[in-house]
Amino acid sequence: MVVAIDVTEREELAAERKRLYSVQREVTQSLIEQNNRLRELTQMKDDVVATVSHELRTPITSIRGFIELLLDGVPELSEDQMLMLRTIDRNSAQLQRVAEDLLADPGAVTGCGSPSPNSTSAKLAEESVHASLTSATTAGVKVSLKASPFVPVFGDSTRLHQLLGNLLSNAIKFSPRGGRVNVVVDAIEDFARILVQDEGPGIPEADRPQLFERFYRLAAAMEMGVPGTGLGLAIAKSVAEAHDGFVDIVDTPGWSTTFRVFLPLRTPADATLTAQSTPA
Repeated sequence: MVVAIDVTEREELAAERKRLYSVQREVTQSLIEQNNRLRELTQMKDDVVATVSHELRTPITSIRGFIELLLDGVPELSEDQMLMLRTIDRNSAQLQRVAEDLLADPGAVTGCGSPSPNSTSAKLAEESVHASLTSATTAGVKVSLKASPFVPVFGDSTRLHQLLGNLLSNAIKFSPRGGRVNVVVDAIEDFARILVQDEGPGIPEADRPQLFERFYRLAAAMEMGVPGTGLGLAIAKSVAEAHDGFVDIVDTPGWSTTFRVFLPLRTPADATLTAQSTPA
């Protein structure tokens, strides 16, 4: 008796498995190579950004120093000359801010630098709004502030000004000429709350999860030609978190975009008690 078994199908399946395994191995190797390349490019980008930032800061600081001397020490300057100097000062301040934002690593913001006692959210917001008035006037945007006077916070005032300044800068840049930016300061339970609202184009839901990522820029920003580095919101988020708070975005009737900053209600005494009660 002769028994014949057709193994053709079995051999074809084995060959197909072998082919698929080979394809999978090639795809895996390709992904590993691409991932390594992306890491290299990311490191190169960070190195270039750090170098450019360092190189920019020194000449900008020098330019601003000499402008300040001219503005304060040369009384015979004409009105047109003063206007030109103020324009140079404003633009150099913007460049300095870009350089600082490029150099700052949002992920490295892990704590407060020099805590500022007796600070209030209202004072921080008022100073930040005042600092933004020149750019707001140039852009034809009206900035208003409504602040509760006694909302205490305790932290690094420079960092907190940077947080609010970045939010205000974005709001002004995206607002149309004749538009409004509104800042509100109040307290919600155990948090100081600061709202920055604008009448810009708004932020699509699909973009919001990536909004606070470093170097992320909205497609609308590039289409509108709005200048920026994609670092402002990432830094704002890290500064808020370094102060045990957070920042988010919500929809508010009557406004295109509302950014909310929440910072713990805290006084110098509170900070001292927290430090004493924290285990070593």
